[in-house]
Amino acid sequence: MAQRATDDEEEVRFFTEAEARAFFEQEVQRLLGISSEEFFRRWDAGEYRDTPDIPENWPIYEVAMLMPLGRPVPA
Repeated sequence: MAQRATDDEEEVRFFTEAEARAFFEQEVQRLLGISSEEFFRRWDAGEYRDTPDIPENWPIYEVAMLMPLGRPVPA
């Protein structure tokens, strides 16, 4: 059962589809310095497939976790 947030709790806010894409674009540019279009091109081409899990590459993993915000799931 959903509960309302109290005054000292943060409320959950859901993005619209447009807000989600804009947030994703902002984060890709902030973390990787490229557009979301370029990120998806590289992702789809497999350029990130063998990226080692080291701190220098964590921004790629952060963006990967946000992918559902930037690419709508086909209906």
